Amino acid sequence: LYFSTNVIILPAGHINCGGHSSAMETCRHHPSALRNRPHILEAFKDILPSVGCDLGLAFDAAAGSGAHAEVISEAFPDLQWLPKEFDAASIPDLDACLGKKPNVFPAKRLDVSADFAQWGVEASAFSLVYVSNMFHISPRAAGEGLITGASVALR
Repeated sequence: LYFSTNVIILPAGHINCGGHSSAMETCRHHPSALRNRPHILEAFKDILPSVGCDLGLAFDAAAGSGAHAEVISEAFPDLQWLPKEFDAASIPDLDACLGKKPNVFPAKRLDVSADFAQWGVEASAFSLVYVSNMFHISPRAAGEGLITGASVALR
C-alpha cells in the first residue's frame, strides 16, 4: 500500500515493468493535473520495478480527463489500463484522449460507493488500483467504497 497526498496505489501480485515514449495526444487537462503528473509518473517508476515484472491490469477509479493515464500508459505499455469515472460527461473526452492507446480500455462510468458487484469488473483481476484527486472532493461513502472495492478487485 502506497500513500501520498493525492495518490493511492495499491500494488498486488506480480508486476512486469517496461517503458517507451511517443507523442502525447492533445487533450484538455486541468493545469494542476499537468503539474503533478510527472511526479506521479516518477512514483510509478519507483514502485512498479520493486514489485516484480508482469504488469497485468490497472484499475483507474477516478480517471478525470485522463492526464495521469496518458503518461502512465505511455511509460508502461505492458500495463493494461481500465479508466473509470463518476462524471458521465467526462467519458467522451477521456476516450478521445486515451482511445488510441493500445493498452487502454474504453472508459466507463463508475460510482465507487456502489456495491462491488455493480462495478462491472471481476474480483481479483487487477495488479493495482489507482486514484488521484478523488478523496478530498468526494463524499465519505466514495472513499470507503473505493477502499472496500479495491480489496476485492486486487489479485
